[in-house]
Amino acid sequence: MDWSELFQPQIIGRGRDYYERGMVTNVHLSTTKITAIVLGSERYHVEIDFDKDGNIRNGSCDCPYALGGENCKHMAAVLFYMDEEPTPQPADTDAIAGLVAAATEKQVRDFLTQVLCGDAQLTKRFELRTVKHTVKETFRGYQTQIGDIFEAYMDNDDFIDYENAERFEEDLSTFICEDVQSLIDDQQLSLAFRVINAVVKLSVYVDIDDSDGAMMRISQLCFET
Repeated sequence: MDWSELFQPQIIGRGRDYYERGMVTNVHLSTTKITAIVLGSERYHVEIDFDKDGNIRNGSCDCPYALGGENCKHMAAVLFYMDEEPTPQPADTDAIAGLVAAATEKQVRDFLTQVLCGDAQLTKRFELRTVKHTVKETFRGYQTQIGDIFEAYMDNDDFIDYENAERFEEDLSTFICEDVQSLIDDQQLSLAFRVINAVVKLSVYVDIDDSDGAMMRISQLCFET
C-alpha cells in the first residue's frame, strides 16, 4: 500500500522515527480498521479505516496536529508498523465456523470445558448466556461480573493506577460491547438497561488515574449503548 502521498515529507520522517523507536503499542487489526496507541509526550490513540480493497479511507489521532485536520506522525508510525511488522490478521469468521462444523460434539464439548476451566470470568459469561435463571438472578450475575472487572485492576487501596487503567478500559468495554450488546440483540432491553446502569454507578465512584481519558470513553460507550 502506497500511503506516503497522504503525508507531508517531514511527517513521514518523524513517523518512521517513532516506529523505529518502538513507540507504536497496543495494535489491533480488523478487516476494515487498525487501532493503536503511539507513545510520545502523551499517549495518542490512532485509528485508521480501510475500504474493502485495503485503501485508506480516513484516519484519526487525538494529538493537536491531527485535531487540526492534518495527517500526523503518529498515524504515519502506525502505518509503518502495519507495513513492516507481522501484525496478527483478523479472525476469519467463516473459517472458524467451518472448524466448529467439522468437529465432533465431543471434541467441541471437551475443548469448551478445557477453556472454561482456565477462565473463571469466561465461565460466568457462558453461564449467563446458557443457563435459565430468573431476571433477578441473571442481573445479580451481571453485577458480580462487573464488580469482578473493577476489582481485578484495583490495588489494596481500591485505586486503579495508570498502568492498569488501559486494561481496565479494554475489559469493561468488551463487557459492554459483547455481553450487554447480546442482551440488546436478544431484545432483553429492560435487563440491558439495568446492567448498563450498574456499570455507570460503579464508574462514577471508581478511584482511577484517568489522565488518559479512559472514563470519558467508557461514559460515552455507556451513553451510546
